[in-house]
Amino acid sequence: MTLRELLDILPLENLGNESDLDRSPKGGYVGDLLSNVMRFAKEGNIWITVQTHINVIAVATLVGISCIIFPCGVKPSEETIAKAREEHIALLSTELDAFTICGKIYELGIR
Repeated sequence: MTLRELLDILPLENLGNESDLDRSPKGGYVGDLLSNVMRFAKEGNIWITVQTHINVIAVATLVGISCIIFPCGVKPSEETIAKAREEHIALLSTELDAFTICGKIYELGIR
């Protein structure tokens, strides 16, 4: 399943480049502590976080994150969005809370 398909199925809003939605994510990670993301997240993961500052893009690039999802209607700054577009990190936002969006992604077979 691609990020584009997730966007079609789930209540998600694309904040980044359309071309970055053609990736197929490999699992996911939920957390807001950047050092834990660097330690435990894996390349290709979807990362769900409420952190919106530009450093999340640096961490996502370092780890090889395929997509960042911001739950609870959280939206990053324009600076963060611009850096994500430059680094080709897909950014999505949802009104759902982190627990609910995780469950829905899991139900779709992304583990």
